Amino acid sequence: MSIFIFATMVISIISLIVLGSWYSIAGPFLSHVVILVGVVITIFTAALFFIIQPLITRSNLAKKTDFTQKLSWLREASNALSSPAVLLDGLIVKFVNTPFLQTLGLVGLEDQIKGMPFSNIIHPADHHIFAELNAEAATGKTKNVATKIRLISLDGSAIPSSVSLTK
Repeated sequence: MSIFIFATMVISIISLIVLGSWYSIAGPFLSHVVILVGVVITIFTAALFFIIQPLITRSNLAKKTDFTQKLSWLREASNALSSPAVLLDGLIVKFVNTPFLQTLGLVGLEDQIKGMPFSNIIHPADHHIFAELNAEAATGKTKNVATKIRLISLDGSAIPSSVSLTK
């Protein structure tokens, strides 16, 4: 939004400069109207830029603070866990801790894993096991025992692991 307002203000100022160079007091009435409209647009755009933009920025700052608090909580929880852990939103990976990355040989690739489906990390032969586990977690009927599935590491090898889902 701010780029649009800034661009409109710049175009308005350029138009005023061009039209101002054509201006003559003895000119036709239409040129006076065009210049007046250009001045009004410039003032309106400047008002949007300087009055409304700080209001929009404050709301974005509140959202950013909320996200930062969630991220700090995830980091604290991650540092407290010594076993590999993944935080999922549906089937999408939202957060992985360092032991998980080390297990799969993906240290330094955390940004590439975030946002991708967790099924991309699971061995294709074990997709149905994870789907059953996910369905159980969705209904709230989780087992107290961990399920064995294979995860795919960076080099393509299958790593057997114990998986449990909680909501």
